[in-house]
Amino acid sequence: MPVLRRLRAGIRPVDGWLALGFVLAVAVEAVLRDHDRHALLAGNLVGALTFGCLALRRSWPLLTVSLMTAFGTFGSLAQAALEPHASGDQVVPVFALLVVSYSLGAYATRRQLLWGAWQPTLLVLIVDLVQPSSESLLSAAVFITIFVSAAPIVAGRLVRGRSTLVRQLRAQAVQLELQRRAHIGAAVAGERLRMAQRFHETLVSGMTSLAARTAAGVGAEPDVARIEHDARELLSQTRKEVVALTEPVPEPDAVAPAPVPVAFGDAAQPWTVLAGAALCAGLLVETRTLHLHVPEPLAWLACIAVALPLALAWLRPLLFVAAMWVLVALFDVVVAPLDGSYTAIGLSFGPPFAVAALASRRPALVGLAVCIAAELVGFGPASVRDNGAVVVCAWIAGAILHERARLVEQLRANNELLDAQRTAAARHAVAEARLGVARELHDAVGHSLTVIALQAGAARRIRTSDPDRAAEVLRTIAGVAQDGLAELRRGFVPGERDEAGEPRTVDDLLATSRAAGLCIDARVEDVAGRLSPGARFAVYRVVQESLTNIIKHAPGAPARVTITDGGDGVEIVVANSATDVPVAATLGGHGLAGMRARVEACGGRISWSPCVDGGFEVHAWLPAELASR
Repeated sequence: MPVLRRLRAGIRPVDGWLALGFVLAVAVEAVLRDHDRHALLAGNLVGALTFGCLALRRSWPLLTVSLMTAFGTFGSLAQAALEPHASGDQVVPVFALLVVSYSLGAYATRRQLLWGAWQPTLLVLIVDLVQPSSESLLSAAVFITIFVSAAPIVAGRLVRGRSTLVRQLRAQAVQLELQRRAHIGAAVAGERLRMAQRFHETLVSGMTSLAARTAAGVGAEPDVARIEHDARELLSQTRKEVVALTEPVPEPDAVAPAPVPVAFGDAAQPWTVLAGAALCAGLLVETRTLHLHVPEPLAWLACIAVALPLALAWLRPLLFVAAMWVLVALFDVVVAPLDGSYTAIGLSFGPPFAVAALASRRPALVGLAVCIAAELVGFGPASVRDNGAVVVCAWIAGAILHERARLVEQLRANNELLDAQRTAAARHAVAEARLGVARELHDAVGHSLTVIALQAGAARRIRTSDPDRAAEVLRTIAGVAQDGLAELRRGFVPGERDEAGEPRTVDDLLATSRAAGLCIDARVEDVAGRLSPGARFAVYRVVQESLTNIIKHAPGAPARVTITDGGDGVEIVVANSATDVPVAATLGGHGLAGMRARVEACGGRISWSPCVDGGFEVHAWLPAELASR
């Protein structure tokens, strides 16, 4: 029972239908041949057992050919006993042997192949001995060995090899992709580590010192001028770092994809030469039974001439296959008639398989038409009727092999390209990481330092005339310095929490900006639940960068901040009125570009333009559906 379950599990539906088709075909052939009633019944029963084994051809190829050999031998003996004068010439069993030989090549191991490759020839010899056919036993043995056994096994082995390569190359592609991602991750991590070390030596240490100095100045006599000087120095250093980070990373030379051959080319040379040699050997053997019109030496040369184009088919498949059929026609007329010979049947295999396997789609279709036309003209309609299915099946097998070969070359070229582009992908990822850090550095640290520098200047100017107001400004400076240091230590990761505290909100940003002296008319709706964390962070950065630009470029001008829920998305508007104060220094114009990159990365849009009253307005929109992603 376990064996039966394993056999049943190894049967694929398509193979079951194939086996059923062969059982019905051999029954129809027996009826058409008008066998004796008892012989017909016995033949149908044995045929059902023999060809039903084809259902196991993929999972159990050796068992399939062994059972077919055993049942075929028994069936021939039974039919010979019931019909002593019946002929062994049958077509359907030959097709079945083609299928089982191909299955041996495609699915059997090497040891199974050694045990199964000779069994089709043995079966044919037994059948011919028990039920003699119209052809010689030697010709039948040569034909079966070359065209029914060896050729399908070689074809199956080629397809198996290509299928194995496809699996290996696909696995290699997955491995290369994993290596590429690991390489990119390592490159980005290494770049972030280098940036962290560099920033620690400059910005982090400077910001820590500035935060400590501002904190120490609250409630004591502060050195406001020193605070203002340090803030402006750090602002200048930040500008340099942003410029350095936004410089393009050199890209490697572009790697063009490797050309994908449309055929085997030089790799096909060995098996086409072998096929030509096999055809020549079969024709030479069969010349002993053919009625020759010329001396034997000339016939031997003619055999070589007929087989030579098939051996050279790897050079120009369609041309040499057509030339071979021309030589076959000349051989049939001048040397010996081939109609009804095993060579004529063998020509139904090699040429269509070669032209389909070696040529691209259109020439292969032309080659199929040439083969069928040559069969029709050279051997007559009966040959097309008997061997047409063989021609088409051989062509389909060659086309399958061609597609496998093309897929192998395509996968190999893609893997080579993937491996070659690994460094380029890492460089691109590093450049993206640097741009991201530059945006964070510009927005977070630049905002804090701008507020500190301007507020320290204001505190220095009112220090004598309004000490209370100066003290309040210093407290604001201390808070802004601590917030800027916290963002710097968070490593510019949106939403990250550490010992420095929680990320700031838009309300905190508005409070800090008002404390810095900016007059803000704000209408902010609660839209946190409508946006994803990345989109919420983008809203924060848009408002922060816009307010920073107002503080730098339009100090003293009233500002308006509006964040509203528009149903399908969230709308952000930050605007300011005109001012007569001269424009302050900037961080190189990266703020607006950074805002656009953040908003578009979240699927939104942003625009900015001067206002009618001489001010400036930033308008952004973010889709609300991102909250569900």
